[in-house]
Amino acid sequence: MSFFQKKNPFIINHLLPLIIAIFLSIYFLNILVEDKKIEFNELALGKDTNTVFANRVNGNKIHCTTPSDLECLIGYNKKSLTMDLAIWIGNSQLHAINQATISDVVAPELLHRELKNFNKYLITYSLPNVSLLEKYILINNLVTNTKIGTLIIPVVYDDTRENIVRDDVIKLIDHKTELKIKFSKSGNKILNKITESTGENIETTSLNNLSENFIENLLKQNLSIWEDRADLRSKLFNFFYKSRNLIFNINSSSIRKKISSKYKDNLQALEDIIKISKSENIDLIIYVAPIRNDIPIPYDINDYKLFKEEVKKISILNDIKFYNLEGIVPNKHWGDGSKTNFSATKEYDFMHFKGKGHIILSNELSKIISNKNAL
Repeated sequence: MSFFQKKNPFIINHLLPLIIAIFLSIYFLNILVEDKKIEFNELALGKDTNTVFANRVNGNKIHCTTPSDLECLIGYNKKSLTMDLAIWIGNSQLHAINQATISDVVAPELLHRELKNFNKYLITYSLPNVSLLEKYILINNLVTNTKIGTLIIPVVYDDTRENIVRDDVIKLIDHKTELKIKFSKSGNKILNKITESTGENIETTSLNNLSENFIENLLKQNLSIWEDRADLRSKLFNFFYKSRNLIFNINSSSIRKKISSKYKDNLQALEDIIKISKSENIDLIIYVAPIRNDIPIPYDINDYKLFKEEVKKISILNDIKFYNLEGIVPNKHWGDGSKTNFSATKEYDFMHFKGKGHIILSNELSKIISNKNAL
């Protein structure tokens, strides 16, 4: 072994193969381009899980995936004199169906139709891997535009590993929203981050995020068509994603470690969500999102247990309705996941269920909101 290999084992064993994979993939670009278009946001879902959004109801959009999309509020405003507004903010679990059939409908549409029986008009916002920090900003923006009666917030342990606020969410921080969030701990931290020019602290960034950011920046600097072709970005990033996972031996069952600083930021955001809900007289419902339990979940069991206990404690101390719905979807209603690296065989999707799971989740939330024998 050379002196350089002894001094730089990480570069030799991990980073160098990743860089080689990147340039090899660019070389074989034409092969990748021949396939059909792939939506970038669908990459993490895999080929067995489809993106499905709620259909319009009476011509009105009820399910928004872009935070700044105000079209969902237009339909409600037409009925605002007679119906209370309910808002549901979650991650891709609300817009993804594993092994979808043509008759499957997502929970946001099912619950919207059910809540009409209780004089409530449900609007859903779902964003992949949405953090509680981003939910906090969206909520504050919404209350400056309309009156919310009921707010439904699922908590997902995996999403506490994120504290970066995406551009679409930052756009929501107009003057009114800034005034609402600037004196809260979460709001102050978010605003300070936006004004800072420095990047994220490397000590609190996961290896996954570091490698993904490295790939993204490298491509932007060296491949002009990266910015012009969303379908091409998806194909290339999928290749890099699987290459990275193969090199670092990452698959769907790999333990996703707790990132303490990000975890703390998200729990603080949850407390601030509770505060804004109370100040705006919103009926807040917090629930632990369903997760499959027939396979080992990719979390440290002790960390995940502590997460649920802390969320429950925060909710109860603030007299907020809390429900643990992690086990409501039976094992048979979960499906397979897509391969996360080139050597992987069968993998499992622990976050996205089949169509029946959406029915179960919708029914349970309907019971909770209507106070009818909920779990």
